[in-house]
Amino acid sequence: MGRPSKSDQECFYTEQALAALGLRPVSVAALEHDPPDVRVDLGDRVIAVEVTRYQRDLSPDRKPGLRAHEARLGEIGDAFDQAREAFPELNVDGKVFFKRRPEFVGGVSPDRRLLLPDRNEVKPFVRQLLRFAQAHEARLSRQGTAFDDFGQGFELIGDYVERLVLETYDWTPVWVFDPVAKRHGFAKDQWPRHVTHKTERIRTAQADYPGRFDAYDEIWLLIVSNPAYSSQSVAATLDMFRGCRELSEATDASPFRVVLVHECSRPGKTWRWDRGQGWREYRHHEDAGDL
Repeated sequence: MGRPSKSDQECFYTEQALAALGLRPVSVAALEHDPPDVRVDLGDRVIAVEVTRYQRDLSPDRKPGLRAHEARLGEIGDAFDQAREAFPELNVDGKVFFKRRPEFVGGVSPDRRLLLPDRNEVKPFVRQLLRFAQAHEARLSRQGTAFDDFGQGFELIGDYVERLVLETYDWTPVWVFDPVAKRHGFAKDQWPRHVTHKTERIRTAQADYPGRFDAYDEIWLLIVSNPAYSSQSVAATLDMFRGCRELSEATDASPFRVVLVHECSRPGKTWRWDRGQGWREYRHHEDAGDL
């Protein structure tokens, strides 16, 4: 199975966010020409959904090295997903806590630079993780079991992993690499930028392609957050969204009837802004599955 396409991901996260709201769409479909990214038929109305991933501004002059490390973590996660296809019966969640180098990552103190496998070690490293989980699956529980001594045959894990927490799971297993990555505070100066950027995209499309949005009753914006990555972690409360004047100004000036901020994690939260009503919060303990 190859890596999901951008449109596959957009549809997946749209369905996941709608499920968190308790909505069951008649259909969810990617569009060949965007914007919008996704067409959703809710039965009583058809909505156009613009999808974007929350990305905190971590430009090199502000957060040197952190983007590169998160890209490496993404590469490890992709290699793990590919290797997991050879272990179809393995039903184990994993949290991989990497060792850290002594030097600090500029601007991200007190986090330390991760000690990550070299690129030529990534494939054997993830295979060792899977074999280790398979070897210990029978003794695991839903409460989780922590390992810091990995033994013979699992030397790469010992070289790079400080602690590995494994637990059984009844649905699709989820593995998280470096779950203790530093969480940033609520970036009230950056949330409006996500809304404004998509507003400009919609306004441009409306001007360049008159009638494109005539088939839709409403336009929604979905902002997807992945708490597994520090640059994509929301680290917010409902009061923070409600109290952010800059964000309120951006949503009020936008073409969106609804704005959703959705954590694609289990458990997680989805925050919903409705025009004329403001922000609400939804908690989801089980998500719609894994892509």
